[in-house]
Amino acid sequence: MAGLYTEGAKVTPLFPMHRLPDWIAEDPLRCQVLTCVAQLHLPDAWVAAGFVRNLVWDHLHGYTVPTPADGHRRHLF
Repeated sequence: MAGLYTEGAKVTPLFPMHRLPDWIAEDPLRCQVLTCVAQLHLPDAWVAAGFVRNLVWDHLHGYTVPTPADGHRRHLF
């Protein structure tokens, strides 16, 4: 199963999924985006997948500067 690992007989997600709402709530830009989308009162609306993926990636890797929307980190050497 992709994205899971086994701990004895228990299958555990690779990241603490229950923390995702907290991570979003702690991110002012993501909160602003969600508020704007909600205020549009559209019958259907989507935010790109990178919105969540980048947030999870940054938390799992301990990044303090958010990964840009295009998903590419620029490293200066």
